[in-house]
Amino acid sequence: MLSGWEFFKAGRYREAVETFNMADAIMVGEPSEREANLRQRAECKLAILYGAFAGAMHSQATGAMSWLLQRDRVTNELPDPLFLARIKDIREKYDNPATLSTHVRMVETLVAGQQQRTAPMLALRAFALWSDRGNVRSRTDGLHEAKTLANPGVQKPWPELYGAMLRADSSTANESVAASRPTDVRLPWEPAE
Repeated sequence: MLSGWEFFKAGRYREAVETFNMADAIMVGEPSEREANLRQRAECKLAILYGAFAGAMHSQATGAMSWLLQRDRVTNELPDPLFLARIKDIREKYDNPATLSTHVRMVETLVAGQQQRTAPMLALRAFALWSDRGNVRSRTDGLHEAKTLANPGVQKPWPELYGAMLRADSSTANESVAASRPTDVRLPWEPAE
């Protein structure tokens, strides 16, 4: 996966996606470790989603997002309910962080020019807007766009995106609160008071 992110940072998005796809294809695990296996596959699919989005490979991006939003037949949960919280700031993955804004505009232009606004492309647009963590307005617009997909009339799995975004935001907020709290934990070599 690391070499895939190196390709991504260098702007070689197709090679990044190929590397992420290879990592996904060789993902094997014990049946007893189903939850961990699903989480690892979700990490690969999320990387594919970001790489394909950046490389304007929109059908691959929406395919990866669809997998991430499909509920597991056994648990009826998403493969990784917190998949959107796994990458804290996608801009850090770019060599030039401003490139994300260019990629978001490309998807927005594509969606605006569509004769028929399809749920997968609207979901990709919502994901793109929401992924811009440094831009509060963009994140709000992405969340709003995802909320419009969260109704019974929209074909599955796209309504799941809104809930995934809310869970990721909640998880991130909980992490920052927990990180700001003092703890009583002592390291083994520290004396007891």
